[in-house]
Amino acid sequence: MKKKYLLYIDILGFSEIVKKKNVKVIEIYNIIDELNVHRHHAFNTIVFSDTIIIYNKYQLQKPQDHRYFSMYLCEFAQDLLYRFVGKDIYFRAILDYGEFEHKSLKNIECFFGETLINCYNLEKKIPSIGLFITESAARFQSIFKMKKFDDGICFVFLQQYLESFVSHFKDTDGDYNLLIELDLSYPIVREIRILEDVYKKMNWHPTANIRSKYATYWNVYKQMYPWPLNKWESNNFSMNDIIISEEWEKIYKDIYSE
Repeated sequence: MKKKYLLYIDILGFSEIVKKKNVKVIEIYNIIDELNVHRHHAFNTIVFSDTIIIYNKYQLQKPQDHRYFSMYLCEFAQDLLYRFVGKDIYFRAILDYGEFEHKSLKNIECFFGETLINCYNLEKKIPSIGLFITESAARFQSIFKMKKFDDGICFVFLQQYLESFVSHFKDTDGDYNLLIELDLSYPIVREIRILEDVYKKMNWHPTANIRSKYATYWNVYKQMYPWPLNKWESNNFSMNDIIISEEWEKIYKDIYSE
C-alpha cells in the first residue's frame, strides 16, 4: 500500500445542524464544493457526512515533493477556515502521512488505510478546534508555524496574517495606514473576526466541554501572539483605534456583516 499525505477534517456540530433541518447543511456543502483543492490536479477529495478527506494522488519521489504536498494540504485547511468566517461553523483536522488506498470498483468507491484510522482516532481525542499535524507529516513542513501540542502532534497556526501584523506593527506607534499599503486590511480584519468569534464561544457557549475546545485554540494563539491578542481582548475587540480611513471602515463592516 502506498503512503500518502492525508488531511482529515471533521465539521464540528454537524449532527445538531442536521437534526434542526437547518439550511446551513447545504451552505456547508456549497462551501466545501468551492474549495481551492478542487482546482488542483494533484489531489483527490472525498466527502461523506461531516468528514472531508483530501490526499495527494501522485507518488512522492523527492524531499521537495513532501514539502509541496504538506504545504498545500495545510493551505486547503486554511482555505476552509477563511471561508467559514462569520458563519458559526468550525472544524478540527489532522494531517498525517502514512498508508492509504482509494479505489473505484465497479459499483462503489473504497478507501482505507492505517493513516485514515490514525487520523480518525487522533481527531476525536483533541480538545480543540483547528488543524493539527503528526510528526510524520511535519518533517518537511516549513511554511506554517507549528507548536507541540501533545505526544506526536503539533498545532498548526493557520492564521498566517497575524504574523505579518505583529512583525510590522508591534514596535510602532500604530501607523496602520501601512496596512492598506501592504494590502493587509482585509486579511487582518478577517483574522480578528475569527479570534473574536472563538473568544465569545469560549466564554459564553452553554456547553462546558465545547467552551474548553475554543479556549484551547485561543490560548495557543495568545501564547504565540500576546500582542495584539491581549490588546484586542482588553478593548473588547473594538477597532476604533485603527479605523483610520473610509476604506478600512468599509472592510471592517463588510466582514462583520458576514
